[in-house]
Amino acid sequence: MRATVDSKTAALLRLVEARRRAVEVVALVPITRKQLEDAEKRAADFGIPIPPPPPTLVVEEVAAPASTAKWTAPDGIGFVELLDTFGDDLTVVNAARVSFAKESTTMSDRDGKLIKYLAEHDHVTPFFHPQARFRIKMPIFVAREWYRHQIGFARNEVSRRYVDTVPECWLPAVESLRARDPRAKQGSRPDPVAEAAWWQARIRQDCEKTIGLYNEMIAGGVAPEVARTVLPQGMYTEFIETGSLAAYARLCGLRLGPDAQQEIRTYATAVSDLMKSQFPVSWEALSPSPTD
Repeated sequence: MRATVDSKTAALLRLVEARRRAVEVVALVPITRKQLEDAEKRAADFGIPIPPPPPTLVVEEVAAPASTAKWTAPDGIGFVELLDTFGDDLTVVNAARVSFAKESTTMSDRDGKLIKYLAEHDHVTPFFHPQARFRIKMPIFVAREWYRHQIGFARNEVSRRYVDTVPECWLPAVESLRARDPRAKQGSRPDPVAEAAWWQARIRQDCEKTIGLYNEMIAGGVAPEVARTVLPQGMYTEFIETGSLAAYARLCGLRLGPDAQQEIRTYATAVSDLMKSQFPVSWEALSPSPTD
């Protein structure tokens, strides 16, 4: 049974055939030295010797740069990582211009004005075409607020029905133990509650105790789907999320508002900064600033 030929091997086989026919070779796939060695081994399964490729076809293998599209929470556990994007500002422009059977190939000042016009007049459908995909790790109590945004999003989350690794919990900083605001049904005052350091120590102690109980239950044979019921809302969860440019603008516009909880504002700020780096013209036009 013959092995399947991958794109690298296929490129070199095309080179062999082209040399046999003495024709010019075009559109060959660049290949690293390691890939060349692998391709030669695969091609040997077909009994076809591979001549040395042109020097310009062999490229040096360069390590991929570390991703800079990532924000990490102050505790070093939570994060927002931009995995991928589809489209750009020009995608918005062409989604709008198709109405007149027009298309732009490069961004211009005129295109920027069009994006601004679309946003100001609430013509939102062109902004649904660009997409972004994130990997996010946040406390469960933040995630449940985040998940209230449904339109334009798809999410897949770590399931503790299957996963039984040691849980990680969010521990509030002393200044984050804010006092209750008697004038608001929800929300808090900016100042911490009295004895905030003592309460922080209690939270740490209780989290460690709860995680210890969970680990004992797992070790004792209790199913993860049952053992997870003792875990606190401050436990971290992780999910992959894909959403449209329009959906993220709506989410950030609401979750950057002054009435949003401080912890979710932190994550919305991280997403906003990453989206702005990828869709600068559209993000400015949509102005996902605090909503009244």
